[in-house]
Amino acid sequence: MATARAGTVIRLADGRYQNRKGDRWQLAASGTANHPITLEGGRGAILQSDSTKGDYGLWLTANYWHVTGITVRNATKGIVLDGSQHSIIDNVEVYDTGEEGVHFRSCSSDGVLQNSSIHDTGLQRPQCGAGVYVGSAQSNWKKYGCTDGQDKSERTAIRSNLFRHIAAEGADLKEGTDPGLLADNTFTDTG
Repeated sequence: MATARAGTVIRLADGRYQNRKGDRWQLAASGTANHPITLEGGRGAILQSDSTKGDYGLWLTANYWHVTGITVRNATKGIVLDGSQHSIIDNVEVYDTGEEGVHFRSCSSDGVLQNSSIHDTGLQRPQCGAGVYVGSAQSNWKKYGCTDGQDKSERTAIRSNLFRHIAAEGADLKEGTDPGLLADNTFTDTG
């Protein structure tokens, strides 16, 4: 992941990939509109932290990524996008998180979460266990704000996902995140 360049395809074989305390699986190199970087695998390719109090399962801090098919589990937050533009999370499974399943944050705009299964979130902090969280609470803008002091994670599309056993909101869309799309999702046992 650390040596990826525009157009790289990273295929994870089935197995558990566990980060060490203080380390994160980070996607930090950017692709381009014509040559995104792809991280793909089957459900048996599992990225995880050491516990639901451990760290992020996957941390995306770059642009034009396609993350597809893999599983992210056993982490404080499942997938966190910070300042990521035009990234697509497709057909992933995220579960057993201490807090959120997927979080678009720090002006992560034009992103997509689709065709995915997010479940069993908020195991450590139920009030912070949203299935998908877009933007940041106004009280966190000082830390995550990037445009006029706000977290403007805009134009995020959340479609055709299954959210179940979610401790907090199924989808938490914060102030400053418009416009966006929330469509054709199923929410079961949320909130």
